[in-house]
Amino acid sequence: MLKSMGWLAVAGLMNMATNPAGAAEAAKSAEPRFKMIVIAELIDPNGKEEIHKPYVDAAKVWLNKLALDSNLSVKYIESPNVLTDSMVADVSLIWQMNFTPFRWNAAAKAVFEKYINAAKGGWLGQHHASLYGPVLTTETWPFFAKLIGEINYKNYIADFASGDVRLEEPAHPVFAGVAAKFNVTTEEWYIWDKNPRPKVHVLANVDETSYKFVNQAQSGTKMGDHPVVWTYDGYKARNLYIFMGHHPNLFQNADYVTLLRNAIFWAANKPAATSLVQAGIRASVGPRAGAHQARNLAGRRIRTR
Repeated sequence: MLKSMGWLAVAGLMNMATNPAGAAEAAKSAEPRFKMIVIAELIDPNGKEEIHKPYVDAAKVWLNKLALDSNLSVKYIESPNVLTDSMVADVSLIWQMNFTPFRWNAAAKAVFEKYINAAKGGWLGQHHASLYGPVLTTETWPFFAKLIGEINYKNYIADFASGDVRLEEPAHPVFAGVAAKFNVTTEEWYIWDKNPRPKVHVLANVDETSYKFVNQAQSGTKMGDHPVVWTYDGYKARNLYIFMGHHPNLFQNADYVTLLRNAIFWAANKPAATSLVQAGIRASVGPRAGAHQARNLAGRRIRTR
């Protein structure tokens, strides 16, 4: 069933690693901790490689490892327009990794709104999810706009700047193990027509005084108080927006990947249990087994498109 649905499945790893003879049976019977759908566009509407493909590629490597370590099932789709009620019925998280709030068809919008309103699962949005407003499109979606603080995209730092992200609520579960301030080296730092703070629950901001611009001609691209991580308390479903999500080097940033891992479990409303690798299960396949053998032991199946 999981194979026909195009899910990356990691199930029964502990039993398989300790009892290889029972691996085939375990693969059939064990269930993942939870399922998620990841919307990750790779080809843009013009048929060209989407600008964030390098980030998506790095994210998939990281997420596939997390899925293996934590017994999760992941389905990658490039467009939300394939979503149906039955597809999301048992999904704990929709992660909008790389897709805008426009180009959703009416059916996909209806599925998403029903899913969020009924709190069937959570939503994690990144980067492009706040690319909304008349600078880009005449299309509007009031329901989605509330998730991003009813803001409209205005400008960005095209040649990048580094900046310090500052936690405003360090005790929030998404920040467990994250430094109170951490640097992001290569980001676009969108600015919007207004501050989302009055409409959302802000959890972190970027300190614009810490910016180091690649191109000093863009040093005026600032908005003052600049939230970058927030949640909207007006919907039943857990939801979280994380602005940072442009450059693949984010996956070499320990604080960022810790935030991302926490965000997945928090938004899915699932406990972030110790990963199987941390528990020593990967070691049981032998120090030379490598990722390929570990994947085979897990019986994992993957289809990305």
